[in-house]
Amino acid sequence: MADGKKSGKVLAVDWGANRIGLAISDVTQTIARPLAVFEHTSRAEDARRIQVTADQNCVSMIIVG
Repeated sequence: MADGKKSGKVLAVDWGANRIGLAISDVTQTIARPLAVFEHTSRAEDARRIQVTADQNCVSMIIVG
């Protein structure tokens, strides 16, 4: 945004060897809450599931860490 303020939901991805955890922020990016945990299957399938979740929740950014 031109005024430097952040807006839009952020999807945070905690990528583990066996499970992947997802959390989502509010639109002001002030508070996040757990969203889902799923079992790792393959990189392609995991990435697809993350993208579908992002699309369903109208996120503006995905952070993996």
